[in-house]
Amino acid sequence: MNEIPLKARVDIRDQWDSPNAPIHTSIAALQKTLGHKISPQAEWPALWAQLKDRFSDKSKFVPTVVSIVVVWYERLLGRLDNDVYADWTEELLSALEGGASLRIEPAPPKVTRPTTTWDRKLRSFHLGIPNADPMSQARVASVFDKDFDNLFGGTAGGEDDQEDTEWAHVPPTQAVASHHTQVPPDLAPPERLPVLSSLARPSDLFTSTVPYILTLSLRGREGLVVYCSHEPTLELLNEYLKKWAKTNAHDSLRRPIFKLTLVESDFCFGMMDTLVVEPYMSHHDGVNPTIILAFIEGVVGYKMVYTTGSYWMYRCTTLFK
Repeated sequence: MNEIPLKARVDIRDQWDSPNAPIHTSIAALQKTLGHKISPQAEWPALWAQLKDRFSDKSKFVPTVVSIVVVWYERLLGRLDNDVYADWTEELLSALEGGASLRIEPAPPKVTRPTTTWDRKLRSFHLGIPNADPMSQARVASVFDKDFDNLFGGTAGGEDDQEDTEWAHVPPTQAVASHHTQVPPDLAPPERLPVLSSLARPSDLFTSTVPYILTLSLRGREGLVVYCSHEPTLELLNEYLKKWAKTNAHDSLRRPIFKLTLVESDFCFGMMDTLVVEPYMSHHDGVNPTIILAFIEGVVGYKMVYTTGSYWMYRCTTLFK
């Protein structure tokens, strides 16, 4: 374990080994329903060696792995509680006679999403963590459902699963790309509240979780305000408007007509969720919102769900890459 950074080792102690870690709540809940304890065995040195290039911020490594494992336990528990899978549950119970474990290890190189398989000889589940950008928890749940369907009669996907490949998520520092992936209709809805410690920080969570929510409010002569849960959308809008900003010929300071300000969220540090557009000079008549509205709908693809004529609400169910 010495090859693992100190921060990650501390997180393993607190978020994995500690009896008070939320992962143990998920293990106990499954054991209560299943009647068998499936103990997780994480190959931490191998995981770090394979995945470290994805985690320049070492504080994200262990929480990312833990969140995937928690989803695994929650989806299996949800399946056991569903009468539709009664026959599948009987097959699972038969396979688990004599006990079983869950081995968490790196996925094969070309696999781009978490996978799970059942090894009959070793009597163990294998959970592969891919060397790929994180997915939303809803997407991880969906791909686990597919793997559980094939657990005793096939193999897990991942390498040739084009739909899953397209769901690789780019870190939030990258601007919104023009290419995007529509949310598939089989995206698994949450059946239980997630474990708090499995949720990423807001700047990461709301970049990889749809729908994105955006609102725009006119404020008369004071300008307008755009709020958005997806930080890269605001950054792109801000940079675009600044790039083409028109200089005010009546301003001796030669400033643009409008001042654009990205504002950090009041909910958390390090995440911008507000763009304020206001005139530099108080005698200006206000802001014409049409270009911004057209940008929101036509360029980044948000759909309007409500308006009063001075207030607009949009949502986007597309996960930007």
